[in-house]
Amino acid sequence: MPDKDKLDLLLEDWQDTPEPDPQLTHRVWSRIAADDNSREPLTTNWFNRFSNILSRPLGAAAFVTACVVCGITIAQFRVSYEKQARTDQLAHDYIQLIKSQQDPIDTEVTR
Repeated sequence: MPDKDKLDLLLEDWQDTPEPDPQLTHRVWSRIAADDNSREPLTTNWFNRFSNILSRPLGAAAFVTACVVCGITIAQFRVSYEKQARTDQLAHDYIQLIKSQQDPIDTEVTR
């Protein structure tokens, strides 16, 4: 038989495990309950962090700047969309005008 490895030696020395402490379950649940009670809700924690950032001048200035940039960007997209819609409408009207003026000529030629 080959030499015994460390696991075999440990298994030979192994004995029955002792009974766990009867108060173990109670202590574990007590620690879990204490930890749950000490934590703030996620929304409150997020709101507190955000308000702390805004209470500083640099944070407030950054927030205002971000709002202004977002507002200008949205306004630019809206103006661009309206300008494109107006251009499309003018092109459509121009094509209709040309077609309406060509139709009488086509009908006279075919007569």
